Amino acid sequence: MPFGVPYSTPANAIQLPRCPLLGVRSVNYLDMAGNPQVMPVTDYVIDNTGPMPRIAPVFGKIWPIPKPQIGAVWVDFDAGYASKIQLDNDGQTLRYDRWQPLAAGDSVRFSNSGGALPSPLLPGIDYIVHSAGAGWVKVADANGQPLTLTGGSGISYLGEIPDGIISWLLLRVDSLYVHRGETAITQGTLTPLPYVDRLLDPYRTVLM
Repeated sequence: MPFGVPYSTPANAIQLPRCPLLGVRSVNYLDMAGNPQVMPVTDYVIDNTGPMPRIAPVFGKIWPIPKPQIGAVWVDFDAGYASKIQLDNDGQTLRYDRWQPLAAGDSVRFSNSGGALPSPLLPGIDYIVHSAGAGWVKVADANGQPLTLTGGSGISYLGEIPDGIISWLLLRVDSLYVHRGETAITQGTLTPLPYVDRLLDPYRTVLM
């Protein structure tokens, strides 16, 4: 959170420890008999507008009464910056597992690991959502013209890892390999590299 911006978690809410949130798969609990149960999705609401996602019962509902023991409640959710996609045979629809709700007109980006995106998609380019539904999206170019996609190799993703995080990973791996620690040799002296961690500052979530 930016300093001075208020943010709180109500007493009846569950705060998820990871962000950005892609989707909640299920809210689970053990009933008084010790049997696993899944809470109906219509009984809770997800707030993903703040720095940390929160889950709370909808108006007029309360949390189910779980067995009074540690680990009796758990939430299965996905968080991160990218979700794997698969191109349908029609060459127009991209299917994905988890992502924040998309609507026509939204801007999206794509990325790839170990190959190339389906043509004519390019990494680092903003595309427009032409239409979207549960687990699928059709994209258009900047002019709103729907794209017909072909090919692709490796693993393609909806979304992209921020450049700052990628740079931090590369620098950390290089530092650990070359110096076997978080140090650098400068004129025979070992000195720390605190500026490297500043690359993560834009992506840190700090609750005030």
